[in-house]
Amino acid sequence: MARGSASGSVVECPSCGQPNLRSKARCIRCNAALPQIEKDSLITWDLLVSTRGRIGRSTFWPIILGSFVGAFVVTAFSGGFIVAAVALFILYAGVVSMIKRLHDRNKSGHWLWLFIVGPLFGRLAIDPLLKYLQISPTAASSSSGLVAILAIGLLAWGFVEMALLPGTEGPNKYGPDPRTDQSSPAT
Repeated sequence: MARGSASGSVVECPSCGQPNLRSKARCIRCNAALPQIEKDSLITWDLLVSTRGRIGRSTFWPIILGSFVGAFVVTAFSGGFIVAAVALFILYAGVVSMIKRLHDRNKSGHWLWLFIVGPLFGRLAIDPLLKYLQISPTAASSSSGLVAILAIGLLAWGFVEMALLPGTEGPNKYGPDPRTDQSSPAT
């Protein structure tokens, strides 16, 4: 590791070369200030990859809109491993932001199964089930229509929960209120 480098979990002191843990602000040998990673880069990375904590609507919307724009740009390119990896990361960041938004509403991230996965796979699963049960075409058509209405209802409910309704006021079991100043202690 280069002197003064801030990579890895250990950082060398720029004055004496002593390896120190990244979490330390001062060298254990000479007490010199150690280089630190900017908090903004850690916050951004944590925002996109960790499902812990809460985000408000003002953070949720830019991430979701950025995910849609990013997905559009990525799909404009033809195939390849890098394009697929970027697309998966964009999808993951979008799912993480939805989970954090549910946390802000004091709901578990498991609600995402109901809001997103349920409507998608429910619709895909009902047609083979109706064919297997040999339901008449008229009954199958009305059953498929009912499933479609249910799917639209679940998607709309998820949209309202995550995108429109405010989060719970004050801290909840998922963390502090994102609308409050994080630097001041909670009372």
